[in-house]
Amino acid sequence: RTCKSMKVERPCLQYHMHYCEAPCFHKISVPDYRKYIDEIIALFEGKPIPLLKEIKEKMEEAAEELRFEDAARYRDQLTSIEKIQEKQRMVTQRGDLDVLGIAVDGQLACVQLLFIRGGRLLGRENYFVQNEGDSEETIMTDFIKQYYGDTTFIPKELLLPMESSEQHLFKDWFSDMKGQQVDVLVPQRGYKMDMIKMAHENAETFLEERRRQWQYQIDKSGGAVKKLAEVLDLPRLPERMECFDISHTQGSETVASMVVFEGGKPAKKEYRRFKLKTTQGKPDDFKSMAEIMERRYGNETDWPMPDLIIIDGGKGQLNASIPLIRAVGVTDVPVISLAKRIEEVFVEGQSDSIILSHHSPELQLLQQIRDEAHRFAITYHRKLRGKRNLESVLDHIDGIGPKRRKALWAHFNSLEAMKQASIDELAKVDSMNYKTAETLYNFFRMSNVEKQDVLQGNTM
Repeated sequence: RTCKSMKVERPCLQYHMHYCEAPCFHKISVPDYRKYIDEIIALFEGKPIPLLKEIKEKMEEAAEELRFEDAARYRDQLTSIEKIQEKQRMVTQRGDLDVLGIAVDGQLACVQLLFIRGGRLLGRENYFVQNEGDSEETIMTDFIKQYYGDTTFIPKELLLPMESSEQHLFKDWFSDMKGQQVDVLVPQRGYKMDMIKMAHENAETFLEERRRQWQYQIDKSGGAVKKLAEVLDLPRLPERMECFDISHTQGSETVASMVVFEGGKPAKKEYRRFKLKTTQGKPDDFKSMAEIMERRYGNETDWPMPDLIIIDGGKGQLNASIPLIRAVGVTDVPVISLAKRIEEVFVEGQSDSIILSHHSPELQLLQQIRDEAHRFAITYHRKLRGKRNLESVLDHIDGIGPKRRKALWAHFNSLEAMKQASIDELAKVDSMNYKTAETLYNFFRMSNVEKQDVLQGNTM
């Protein structure tokens, strides 16, 4: 079952689609459900299961009774189980083994772990480890300590790709945890050596794939930065780009965001957000931009200067922003804007916009920066707006003053979380008492008409 609770009024859709036996609604007995679970465990451990025979008999019975939909469902179950068993390749006649393989390439290492249960190869896991100049033996030894220190299953044998100075310690450690002898071996021939080779080759393959992925990301980001410099005719590579966005609701809770990309990637530690002071209560994007430019480029002299400034908007926003940026002393940093309608790029000093291909990495990079600035501003604005709404509601609750209001906000962080809290949970907040908690609890459960009456001045 996939549900989190057994307390239900009726079986869910999973039951009606025959994906669950609805133990929550007692559609199956405890012993029968336990039997299903045991057979599933046996299946993934590679053991033969009697369930296959039962499903086949049910399929044949359904076909004889002309219940073709049921027969098809049983057929699909058989096919799925057989596919799982096909992947569980038999590699030995008995035994539970873990096989380690390792590959190292510069500062990155890949450790592959093969799982053999009941003689069948059930699966593999790859772990990428930062290499700080250590030997393969050291990397492997450290991995064994970390991995098996947290695992709950110890196999009968652990196969290593090389000798380890702590091999005997591992043997004693594993034997003690398992309660019986565990062998830690470095095979030299036979199928066990073949498994070591497989794990090593797989580790090399996955390590090469990870290296290619990293290189692709580097080339993609770096290539987009270079191409951007070319198409915009910038005086230097825009290694550091800063983008601004403003968010407000009819002028209230006006905030601005600044996101920074370095080398074509987000530098989130450099992000900044501003609660504007000059335009609260009335929308004025020009004044908002003037304030943010002054605070960023006029006051914060310790921050590094960008190679490119990006404004969210069209030609009008660009022309309005440039004098503000130049007025605070930023004279040698190019400024561009990106308009959303057809994703036009406007450049300082050029009357015509630049239209980039929607598939070009350079436009995708600009869009990513612009969208990130918008997301960052919206997130901050919603937080402030939620806090303001919470404060305005709490101002009308008898017994709640600035101190308790601040404590409630710090504890719950949202009005919705406060609504879901019990009286006891509300009373546990610093400076709250049970009576005030009960008053607040009851307020959240009033009808809308009753709430409006309270908020309009009749404090409760």
